[in-house]
Amino acid sequence: MKRQLITITMLASAFNLTMSAQDAKISIHTNQVKNKINKEIYGQFAEHLGSCIYGGLWVGPESKIPNINGYRKDVLYALKDLKVPVLRWPGGCFADEYHWMDGIGPRNQRPKMQNNNWGGTIEDNSFGTHEFLNLCELLGAEPYISGNVGSGTVEELAKWVEYMTSDGDTPMANLRRKNGREKSWNVKYLGVGNESWGCGGNMRPEYYSDLYRRYSVYCRNYDKHQLYKIASGASDYDYNWTRVLMDNVGNRMNGLSLHYYTVTGWNGSKGSATKFSNEDYYWTIGKCLEIEDVIKKHSAIMDQKDPGKRIGLLVDEWGTWWDEEPGTVRGHLYQQNTMRDAFVAALSLNVFHRHADRVKMANIAQVVNVLQSMILTDTKDAGHMVLTPTYHVFRMYQPFQDAKALSLDVTCDSMKVRDNRTIPMISTSAAKTKEGNLVVSLANVSLDKAQEVEFTTDGMTAKTVKGEILTSKNIADYNDFNHPDTVKPVAFKDIKIKKNKPDTNKYIAFEQDGYGVLANNLEELNEDYIVSNQVFQLTGINDSLGPFNRRMYAFNTQIDKKIVYPASRIYAAVVPKPIRKGISNFYNNFKEIPTFVNSVLQLKPGKAANALGRLVVNSTAGLLGVVDVAKNIGLKSDPETMGDTLGHYGVGTGSYLILPVSGPSTIRDAVGTATDTAMESAARGVAEEKLFFDTGVFDKNIYGFTRPVVTGLNARSMFNLRYGDLNSPFEYDLVKALYYNYRKIQVAK
Repeated sequence: MKRQLITITMLASAFNLTMSAQDAKISIHTNQVKNKINKEIYGQFAEHLGSCIYGGLWVGPESKIPNINGYRKDVLYALKDLKVPVLRWPGGCFADEYHWMDGIGPRNQRPKMQNNNWGGTIEDNSFGTHEFLNLCELLGAEPYISGNVGSGTVEELAKWVEYMTSDGDTPMANLRRKNGREKSWNVKYLGVGNESWGCGGNMRPEYYSDLYRRYSVYCRNYDKHQLYKIASGASDYDYNWTRVLMDNVGNRMNGLSLHYYTVTGWNGSKGSATKFSNEDYYWTIGKCLEIEDVIKKHSAIMDQKDPGKRIGLLVDEWGTWWDEEPGTVRGHLYQQNTMRDAFVAALSLNVFHRHADRVKMANIAQVVNVLQSMILTDTKDAGHMVLTPTYHVFRMYQPFQDAKALSLDVTCDSMKVRDNRTIPMISTSAAKTKEGNLVVSLANVSLDKAQEVEFTTDGMTAKTVKGEILTSKNIADYNDFNHPDTVKPVAFKDIKIKKNKPDTNKYIAFEQDGYGVLANNLEELNEDYIVSNQVFQLTGINDSLGPFNRRMYAFNTQIDKKIVYPASRIYAAVVPKPIRKGISNFYNNFKEIPTFVNSVLQLKPGKAANALGRLVVNSTAGLLGVVDVAKNIGLKSDPETMGDTLGHYGVGTGSYLILPVSGPSTIRDAVGTATDTAMESAARGVAEEKLFFDTGVFDKNIYGFTRPVVTGLNARSMFNLRYGDLNSPFEYDLVKALYYNYRKIQVAK
């Protein structure tokens, strides 16, 4: 079995989260892959709001703060380390008051504007289209442009698309060239308005639907660029908005946005970011987790019109929203970021993973200095920067980007919190990375109880486990310029790997293949039968040749361990798997002849026709059986043996028999195998004469000696199971029981 790496990512509000047993149990089904977790779920949002842009991302090339072409050097490097996949700009509410032509051309000639939504700040437009798109290139992030629908025009947005994406001899492309950019930018995501139900125009969904249809027509695809057009979607619980847009816009949109903030309310105080009670903390967790129910309900509406899930649900604004920090500018939404916020980030990301079939992007609000930001900065002297606990969560969760979400079962405690919500004490997610490793996130949300967690993986054995944990003494702890490392991840070493003992009842089964080797992962085996106690009822099995069989089993064990298995590994290293598979297919093709004969003898015309069809198709289109073309057109291998035929007509098994090298059999199956082999050999002999000997490809005598060796090694190389893998002193008896019960199933079917 392949041994792989497990990466553990953890958050804990109570100390001493361990990986031993009892408090919580998590079963990860590594063979049950759900959906790809789009890396865009880890997207960021940058709005012209407070000091997110000016002083956060941008200080200008003349600034005394270290910068690269005007971009803050410290922030740029921190975001590059975060591997930001997509960045949304210029808003938010700001987007529907932003006129893009004010932000192009020489910076000292750009008109100023007042930011009416966020504190009335006067902005000089020194950060515009070129600055944003060039930043995305530096970060390796996809740009997500929010277009002005509220106060703009169709022509304005259409020209912006042309300016950014056209490489032709067009007016806007030539204007871009005049402003210093020859080649177009790779702009994929275009938002047609923002919060059109609110600050984006206070529209009705019916009216906005018509506007979207109009705007989307004129926002064209230039050259090789393909826009992913995003409709302005609902806030929180406005399911009618989603219903109307699905009815009236439907497949004209590629994505539909959704905004959900973990906020106490929109009127009055939202509460302090750093001073809160335990009850407030637990309420926050409950409110945060409610996003899952919201996603489910919006998704259900979308499913009615889009069952294939072609339209993505994009949570392009989410996160915590508290009161501004005392002493900061009202309307700039500068707030601190504590361990509480880290939990909201982790739990929300876990939710997005679970719904990755519909949730294709998420953009946390916001990247620098605003709401639940990744980074906090100031502009004093040479400038200071600090990474927030939320930043560390995003960095720790990086392996989930483009990984495959896995199904899992969780058993843990839960508790009731304010507003009649129930929250689990453990939040978790699991995925398989492109490298084949397993990544697991765990969050212990309890403030007063350390959690002992036991998790199991089916279909995977861990060779190495490494992990990080983000924790602190108090849930309200945060990082500031004087104490930048109060909350930071550290290596987590309190992990114990229990020695894997194969679950014999469920997973181990044997068949005798055509070349006499033991194989696992038998698809035809009835799992319910295996799990039953009947598997281990050894009485009634005729083993009159027991002494001989045990000696032969020991002989086979030594032969396989010392000669056959090592030789097969060398053979596998030298001969590529496609060639080995082709050899196996070529010789297995002859097995369709005894399958056809035995199916006829058992009066099974369907199986007989299937075997004959496979033989004809694979012998012709399949290049003499080298390629299993028949399988691809629905003719799957369904073998019948002479042992099956004898059993079908009531012939008893006779004594259990261990054959040299071949392994488990019975007297009946040994006789049947000899008969089947004779039929195969007769057909194979004719083919070998015509293909190999008459043509001079192989010497007949040399071939007669090497073929059994090569085919045997070839077959053994296709299976990893080894003698002793049952880890049981009763291996002989278990193999006997499993073989007997497997043959009962085969004969009966």
